[in-house]
Amino acid sequence: MSVSINIPRILVKPLLYISKFLPENKFLVVCKGYGEDYDLYTGLCWCEDHHLDFVSDTQYEDFQVWMF
Repeated sequence: MSVSINIPRILVKPLLYISKFLPENKFLVVCKGYGEDYDLYTGLCWCEDHHLDFVSDTQYEDFQVWMF
């Protein structure tokens, strides 16, 4: 069973930080419109994506937390 929860932009960084302590196969923060995958969700990783501005950059359309 998996659960996907839409999250507001303001919660992306805190949840991304928390996700670094959890297994990726159990908890994943994803973003729609990241990189070249404009129509698909892409998983975010704290070590690679913590510097991005998810709050004010409109390139990033939608955020979700996926729990498996």
